[in-house]
Amino acid sequence: MFEKKKSNDTTPLIFIATSIPDSVSVEEVRNVVRNTPPNKIIEVYVGDSPLQWTTWSKQPGVSLMGDAAHSMLPTLAMGVTTALQDAAALTNCIDNAETPLTEALKEYENARRVPSATLQLISRVAMVFIENVLCG
Repeated sequence: MFEKKKSNDTTPLIFIATSIPDSVSVEEVRNVVRNTPPNKIIEVYVGDSPLQWTTWSKQPGVSLMGDAAHSMLPTLAMGVTTALQDAAALTNCIDNAETPLTEALKEYENARRVPSATLQLISRVAMVFIENVLCG
């Protein structure tokens, strides 16, 4: 069920779920986590930034995309996909622009702001679910 990645007394143990059969219950996984000694657990910070920018363009002709505009928790594994969607939308807005670049950037931001914020929110909700329900 779990593969031990490293094992000696000075190195924390890292377990990688290689394949968890259907017969393994959530409670069994919780027990593995609960029974792991605290000194063998590695804490890794993962975070996101709430949609805090009033605009992604702070200077004329410059805009943000990907994590710079909307970092998100890895819960949904959508960070890279969202950045690629940003790139496609930005390319489309610039290619089809009949207005100055600053207007094309506003169009890009308007097109991507709600989808990005929605994924950030869903990712946060999923993380809360994982932490409180699955990991109990």
